[in-house]
Amino acid sequence: MIHYSCDMCGKDLASEGDARFVVRVEVYAAHDPAELTTEDLDADAVQSLSELLADAPEGADLSAHLPPTRNEFRYDLCPSCHRRYVRNPLARETSLQFSEN
Repeated sequence: MIHYSCDMCGKDLASEGDARFVVRVEVYAAHDPAELTTEDLDADAVQSLSELLADAPEGADLSAHLPPTRNEFRYDLCPSCHRRYVRNPLARETSLQFSEN
């Protein structure tokens, strides 16, 4: 049997038969294509890559220096935490600003 609990408050979701909400978050690098210039077209990409590889130590894992391109997260929420999440998904603190009158 699979056990579900709320990932925010820890409430057991199977015992009371409450609804369970699933939140999936996908994070990836935004790609805004830049305008190609004449310099971009004139650059020798193969030569540049060859130089980078030649400078790297032998057997080095070059991918370790690159940021992950995509991450996925999955959370189970109870109804109460679901309402709270939907109202404020980035968990930003809300503050009231009053005028000084």
